[in-house]
Amino acid sequence: MNQHLEDYCWTLKLSYEYDIKLQAFVMPRIKQAIAFIPLSIRYMKYHRECKKKNIQPHMDFFEPIKVKQMYGVPMGGIGTGTIGRSFTGEFTRYQLVPGIYEHETCEANMFTVCLRKKSRTVYQQALCTKRVKQSGFKNWNMAFCGDNATYYALYPESWTVYNLPGQHVRLTCHQISPVIPHNYKDSSLPVTLFNWTIDNKNSEDIELSLMFTWQAGSSSNKFELTDVTSQSFDNYTNYNTNISGCVIKQKLRGMPLEYCIAANKSENARVTYNCQFYSHDEISGSKLWTDLISDGNLDNTQYDQNNALSNKLTIAVCVHIKIAAHSKDHIEFALVWNMPKVSFVNNKNTYKKFYTRYFCDTNPDCAKDIACYSLHSRKSWQKELSNFRKPIIEDKSLPKWYKIVLFNELYYISDGGTVWFDIQDDPDCKHQVVREYGRFAYLEGQEYRMYNTYDVHFNANFALLQLWPKLQLSLQYEFADTIPIESKNDVKFLIDGKYAKQKSKNSLPHDIGDPYREPWSILNAYNSHDTRDWKDLNLKFILTVYRDYFYLKDLDYLKYMWPYIKLLMITVQSQDHDGDGLIDSEGLPDQTYDAWSVTGASAYCGGLHVATLSCVCKIAKILEDTECFEKYEKILSKAKKAYNDKLWNGKYYKYDCSNSDYNDSIMTDMCCGHWYLRSSGFDHEVFEKEKIKSCLETIFEYNVMKYANGKAGSVNGMKPNGSVDITSMQSEEMWIGTTCALASLMIFEGMNEKAWKTLEGMYNLLYNKLGLAFQTPEALMMPNVYRSLGYMRALCIWSVQYALEQKKEQQHN
Repeated sequence: MNQHLEDYCWTLKLSYEYDIKLQAFVMPRIKQAIAFIPLSIRYMKYHRECKKKNIQPHMDFFEPIKVKQMYGVPMGGIGTGTIGRSFTGEFTRYQLVPGIYEHETCEANMFTVCLRKKSRTVYQQALCTKRVKQSGFKNWNMAFCGDNATYYALYPESWTVYNLPGQHVRLTCHQISPVIPHNYKDSSLPVTLFNWTIDNKNSEDIELSLMFTWQAGSSSNKFELTDVTSQSFDNYTNYNTNISGCVIKQKLRGMPLEYCIAANKSENARVTYNCQFYSHDEISGSKLWTDLISDGNLDNTQYDQNNALSNKLTIAVCVHIKIAAHSKDHIEFALVWNMPKVSFVNNKNTYKKFYTRYFCDTNPDCAKDIACYSLHSRKSWQKELSNFRKPIIEDKSLPKWYKIVLFNELYYISDGGTVWFDIQDDPDCKHQVVREYGRFAYLEGQEYRMYNTYDVHFNANFALLQLWPKLQLSLQYEFADTIPIESKNDVKFLIDGKYAKQKSKNSLPHDIGDPYREPWSILNAYNSHDTRDWKDLNLKFILTVYRDYFYLKDLDYLKYMWPYIKLLMITVQSQDHDGDGLIDSEGLPDQTYDAWSVTGASAYCGGLHVATLSCVCKIAKILEDTECFEKYEKILSKAKKAYNDKLWNGKYYKYDCSNSDYNDSIMTDMCCGHWYLRSSGFDHEVFEKEKIKSCLETIFEYNVMKYANGKAGSVNGMKPNGSVDITSMQSEEMWIGTTCALASLMIFEGMNEKAWKTLEGMYNLLYNKLGLAFQTPEALMMPNVYRSLGYMRALCIWSVQYALEQKKEQQHN
C-alpha cells in the first residue's frame, strides 16, 4: 500500500481479538426507572402491536443490536445501499432495503487465491480467517491465519496485506468506494473496486489466480428473494475499459436487483467464470474448488434452470495471470449492485436512486456500464481523495490519531441507512437545489430508525456542510417546508399516554419518518414525546440556517428561510412562561436529552435560545426587517439578563434553576448555544469570554479529567463534588458527538491542548479497546456499556475540523 498513507490508517492484524466484552444498555438504575414505569408499560404495549403487524419498532429497547467487534470500511457510495465488511474480510451488515439493516454475514462471498508453479498448483486458500458452516465449503481450505495479514482503514478506502505462508508472495487488496467530497455524481454510485497487487518475491515465475464468489440476495432470509438467474459476459467495452464477468439478476422484496462482478481484462489476464454453484450443497461447492485447483481457471459453467437447487445462487469470477520472478502485477475487480428503484417497507411510493440520473435504469447494460466507468475512474478517484486529504494529513499541528478518526467517521454518510433520490421529475418539488442535487436522508442511528432526526443532525451536519453542501441545503429546504404543516391524525405519545397531532403546525418535526412507513409523507416517527413541546428543535433549525448562510454566503437561501424562521419564533416565544424573555421547561425531558428532565430556565436550552435570538437579530438586519430586528433585540436583551441572573453561579451555568438536587450539575453541553455562535462568525458579543472560559475549564476539570481519568471523553453530567450525576441514564452517559462539540468549542476558544486531550482518550477507547470502529454508538456508560450502535451524532467530529479551519481563516484575515 501507499507508505505515505499507512501512518494515517486504523491498523490491526486480522487475528486481533478484543479483550473487553461489551454490553448493550437495557435497564436504567432502579431510582431512574421509577419515573418511567408508566412510559415503559405503554412502550411494551406499543412493542407488542408492532410485532403483531410485523413491523420493527423504530427504537427497539427489548432487542438492541448485539455488538460485533469486527467492522471495517463499508462498501458503496452515498444513498446506494451499503454492504459492510469486517476487518477480516467478511461481507456483512447489508442495508439494501432502505433503512433496514441485516447484521448477518454472507459466508459465500469471499476471495480465494490459487498459486501455481511449474504448471502445478502448490497453494490454494480462501482468504477468510474463519471456518464457515455451509456444507458447500466443507472441502475448501479455509481459516487463513490472521497473523499473516494486516488491515488498514482510511475511509472510503482500505488495504489488506496478505503474506502467503511459505510461498514468498504478498497480496495487497485495495478496496475503494467513490465517496468523494464535492463529487456528487461519482459519490452516488453503487460500486466498490478491489485492486489487487501481487508481489512475486520468488526467484521463479508463478501463475496466480484470484476467484471472487458472490451470492444472490442479502445476508439473511429476512426479505423475499425471487426471479434469480445469472449469466456471463465477455469483452464488454465502455469508457475505454474492457471487462468480463458475471451478473446475478433477482428481485429482493419485489425490487429488481442486479449484482455484477466485473474483471478488468488485460493481455496477461484470463477471465473465467462459474454462473451456478450453491454454497449449501457439498457436491456443488467441491466441484468449484477442484475446478479451480486443477489449472487455476474455471470451466465457464453457464446457468441452467434445470440444475437450480435454491434461490441462493452463487457466481464465481476468476482472473488468472502469470508473474515473472521478483516482479509485480495487478488484478482488478468491480462489484456493482444495481438496484435503481426502491420503496420503503409499506411500498407506497417508488423512488429512483440518484445515480440513475447518470446511468439510466432502463438500460439493460447499466451495471456493466457502471463497472466500466468505475474501473476507468479509479485513478482519478484516488487523486481526488488524495487532494481532499492532503491539507489535513500534511498539517503537522494535528495529532495523527485525529486524522485517522476524522476520515473514518465519514463512514456514516453512506452507511447511515442513507437514501439519496432523484426527484427532478416530481411536480411537487419546488426547490432548484433539491431538483438538481436530489432528496437526501440518513437515519438517526442504525437501530434508532428515524430519518434526518433534527436534534441530532444539528451536531452531525458539519460533515455535510463542508463536504457535500448541496445535500445539506436540500435537507434544509425540505425541512423548512414541513414547518407550517399540521398532520391530520393524532397519535398516542408514550411519555404521558395522551393523544395529540403527530406533527403540529409552526414547529419543526423531530424527523421526517421511519423506513417501515413512508418518510416525507408521515412525519415524526418518534412517539416517546410530543416534540411540539420540545425546546431545542426550533432553535436548532434557526441556528443552523444562519450558520449555513455564514459559511456558504447564500443570500437567496436566507431569504427563503426567513418567513419560516418567523413562524418558528412565534412558537419559541410562547415557551417563555414567566415573561423574562427566556424559554422555560416544565419539568420534562423536553430536548435531545430526552430522559433527563429540566425545569424552568436551563443552561442548555436557555443558551440555545439566547444564541438563536442573536442570530434572528442578525438575519433581520441583513434582510432589512426593521420591525423584527427591534422586536427581537428587546427580547434578546431580557433573555441575556435572565440567563445570567438565573443560571450563572460564579463558575459555570447551572443545569437548570429548579430546586432539584441536580440543578447545579455540570453539563458538558452547557455552552452549546455559544458553540454555534462561534461557528457562525460571532466572537463574544453575546456570551462573555471570561464566563465561557470558566465553563470550559470547569467541564474539563470535572467531566473530562474526573471521568475515567480523562480517557473516556466528557461525561454528560458531573456533580460539583466530583461524582458522576446519576439522576438520569443520560446524565451518566458519555455522548461521542457531544464530546466532539465540546472539543470544537475549545478550539474556537484557543484551548487546543485540552481539546485534543478530551478527544484522544475517547477515540482510543472506541477504536482500539472496545472494537467500535465503523459502528460508533451514541453513548458509552461505565463500565463497558454502549447504547445505539452506528449513530449519526458522531459525525460531529467534523465540527472540530470546521473550528480549526475557521480559526485559520480568522488569523489569516
